[in-house]
Amino acid sequence: MIVHGQEVGSPGPADADRRAREIALIDGHPVGPEDLTEAERELSGSNRPLNDSADESVGSLSRDPSDPPADQGRQAPSFEGDDEEQAAERLVSEGVEEADHDQMLAARKQRPRE
Repeated sequence: MIVHGQEVGSPGPADADRRAREIALIDGHPVGPEDLTEAERELSGSNRPLNDSADESVGSLSRDPSDPPADQGRQAPSFEGDDEEQAAERLVSEGVEEADHDQMLAARKQRPRE
């Protein structure tokens, strides 16, 4: 796991508690068990969209039921080489995500309680 560009290792219980407090602060409510569950899901990476290749809604390219199911293929993993431009773009993207997160927290802390 990387926080503000520094490698910090695997997330632990303290990280989940801190993230749960952040989620509750951003949402404007006291910390609850659902916040901890969401934090653990985020930190484990299990909140990412699943690639369900068994989706039957895209089974065929045509509407004719006699057509065999189409093979949609799958996404091959991308391996970044020594391309400095891609590495720079990735770093900028991560920086923007961190800045957005920091701004959400700062805005929530400045907002008066209702």
